[in-house]
Amino acid sequence: MSRQRLVIGVTGSSAPQLAWAVLGAQHASQAVETHLALSAGAEKTIEAEMGLTRDSFEALADVSHHPPTWAPRSPRARSRQWAWSSYPAR
Repeated sequence: MSRQRLVIGVTGSSAPQLAWAVLGAQHASQAVETHLALSAGAEKTIEAEMGLTRDSFEALADVSHHPPTWAPRSPRARSRQWAWSSYPAR
């Protein structure tokens, strides 16, 4: 039986402490397969607010995704839904 998957996305303003707590709890229980996506802004916030690095978060996740820049492609795109491209898991 395969485990359910939980995707945790962290951006520069999304309370990395909450993501850290969820990742830690899921890592300890191993009940759910965790997938982590961190933005470049999240890396800065994690370092500034928690003194941790991307690597420390990735160590708790089963799979880490490295998305491309999440910014809209053009100023006009800001009013539309962002187009997500697929990106490889690491």
